[in-house]
Amino acid sequence: MGDAAVTMAVSKAHDQWRIVSFGVNSPLLSNDPASHRQAIELYVSRSDLIVPGTHASIVLSKLGDKVLVPDVLVLNARWKVSLSSQHEGFVTVLLTPTEMESVKGVEDLSLRALK
Repeated sequence: MGDAAVTMAVSKAHDQWRIVSFGVNSPLLSNDPASHRQAIELYVSRSDLIVPGTHASIVLSKLGDKVLVPDVLVLNARWKVSLSSQHEGFVTVLLTPTEMESVKGVEDLSLRALK
């Protein structure tokens, strides 16, 4: 039947935990495998500073920020320390199989915060 996954992003403020987002990805809930999302880690550069639990778009920055995936949920981010406004590092996002194909083997990926 396939694997199921539950993803949750939380934040802590003033000794209280808050659920930022919650997602269930189960083949039992949908018969369309194209809608199943899977966590994937990407290396991004020249990106906005995105925190886990927020939504962003994946763009190809060397082509004038051409949007490859318009809306992804960021599950984890490990940024290199930088004093500039552009950041680079590893991010874990949820993608469908179609979205994975659009970023597979692509260099120069960036994240842009959704407004």
